[in-house]
Amino acid sequence: MKVKAYESPSWEHPAVKAWASLGPTRLLPERVGTIQRTVFRLDGAGPGGGAVIAKQCRRKTAECERRIYQDFLMPSGISSVRYYGSVDDEDERFTWLFLEDAGDEEYSPSIPEHRRLGARWLGAMHVAAATIGARLSVPDRGPDIYLGHLREARAHISRNLSGRPLPRDHDAAVLDTVVSRCDFLEARWRHVESFCRRMPLTLVHGDFARQNVRVRRSPDGLVLLPFDWETAGWGVPAADLAGCATFAAQFPRLAHVLSGCADLGVYQSVIGNLWPELDIEDLQRLANLGSIFRVLASIQWDTWMLDRPAPNDFMGEFIDCIQMYVALLDAAIPAAELDRRAEH
Repeated sequence: MKVKAYESPSWEHPAVKAWASLGPTRLLPERVGTIQRTVFRLDGAGPGGGAVIAKQCRRKTAECERRIYQDFLMPSGISSVRYYGSVDDEDERFTWLFLEDAGDEEYSPSIPEHRRLGARWLGAMHVAAATIGARLSVPDRGPDIYLGHLREARAHISRNLSGRPLPRDHDAAVLDTVVSRCDFLEARWRHVESFCRRMPLTLVHGDFARQNVRVRRSPDGLVLLPFDWETAGWGVPAADLAGCATFAAQFPRLAHVLSGCADLGVYQSVIGNLWPELDIEDLQRLANLGSIFRVLASIQWDTWMLDRPAPNDFMGEFIDCIQMYVALLDAAIPAAELDRRAEH
């Protein structure tokens, strides 16, 4: 993970203080790096002098991540960053998670070897989770969640279409277009649900993309290390399979949306014994639907900017991003065969 700034270690730093509360053998880090506002790198604090990632998050989210690391990934032998523990923050809304630093080599969908590695990892993870089933006790991540993203994003944008000055003449038209695409998809959502009912259910990472996946080199070959399970849950594996090589090449700035672009042929070879009924056409449609899911979640996430005053250059960047989301939707909707579906 990229560190924005370093500071001298102190037992009074909130991340260090939380780390120390896990036990008397915890080491004072050599330095503390800020990755995000609530994510820190504790250099030299881990086993063998390795770095520890300290992450403050909402308690409900932290509990879900803890269960996945401790109760699923570790016992199943699926490769993962090591989980060092968690501790409740002084603020009762939050919990600190402590994880192994995954390193700096990012997963890249443009590298075929990485796509094959991602496919094997996802296949093994999905099969192992489906075998365990509901015992995982994770949130629902079915199509209703993404319909909720659609409706929330559309409402958010619609509230801001009138009465707000926009920096460029075409900006209102871009926002109007994405609202129109949301209407189009909602009218066909029962077809999304019908297709998903035929697909298997499993644990879904939900944000399997290069910013949340690292590759580590070992004597036995490459090892995949996904992290950040904040959007994980139980559903069809569409979001994890989102994207394809064509989409990745066409929309390089949306790599955070297109997930891992996993090699679907390799993925099918891993899941085939458990789900022999899934052919490559099913998986391709599932992946294209996953691209739609991921775009809807990203639009909903990004619309926070509309609720606050923002300089015109930031607002322009937001509109440009929305325009790319629309272009990706326009590519993914026919690929998912939703353009062929009648509204009634």
